[in-house]
Amino acid sequence: MKSWLCALFIAAATQLHATDVVKVRLVGPKGCANVGETIRVVENGDEQHAFAIARDGTAPCTWRGRSLEPFDPRTTVFSVRLQGARTPVHYADDRSNESIAQLTFLYAPASAFDVGVDALDADKQWMHIGYVRHVWADDRADVEKDEHGELTGSSLHEIGDVNFDAEEVELRLPGMRSAASGLLVNLVLQKTTNAILDREKIVDALHRQDMKGKRRSSPRNSLPQRNGVDDKMMRSSPLDRLELKRK
Repeated sequence: MKSWLCALFIAAATQLHATDVVKVRLVGPKGCANVGETIRVVENGDEQHAFAIARDGTAPCTWRGRSLEPFDPRTTVFSVRLQGARTPVHYADDRSNESIAQLTFLYAPASAFDVGVDALDADKQWMHIGYVRHVWADDRADVEKDEHGELTGSSLHEIGDVNFDAEEVELRLPGMRSAASGLLVNLVLQKTTNAILDREKIVDALHRQDMKGKRRSSPRNSLPQRNGVDDKMMRSSPLDRLELKRK
């Protein structure tokens, strides 16, 4: 009985701190004229369920809307996609405000691009590819955060508003172990806008990540052993070809 009442009180307390209203203000010397009438908000790193909010005509450089589900403004973090720019990850400006999450971001235009992903198996069927965007913190207000998404058969097969100066983007390829580091897109598209990788080239790209010390969550075994794991993973993987485009 006591445990049931405790759970009820916790649920009730959570509801008291729930809202679904988000307000975003962009600040910066270049204004916000190039930003669209709607922008997309990512909540707690869940890119799969980003939601759109619309420009608020009552205040300059401000957008307002509702999230897909209520959230706790004390603990939720947000970032924004701006069609050519992306923001860092922030908490609400005032986390004690229980009616709205108000967020302020510095706007730097033309700092991001879309990454197109084409992943096919041997029968030329699309393969689901997961990805992780590890966003760095450059300012005291920023939160270092992993944002996650998946490119499915019905999606656009694009990762939107990528900024290599602000984040690392890793692809989670079929057959990869959950603790293994993904394929780092930053290194693949560092010197080219279009890369077509077969299985051998994917393994080579993973090896180069190792050599540069760019493998996040790498296994503790030696470099040759890790290379052997990559070789084995790609030999058994249904992935036949991977194409990445910087758009």
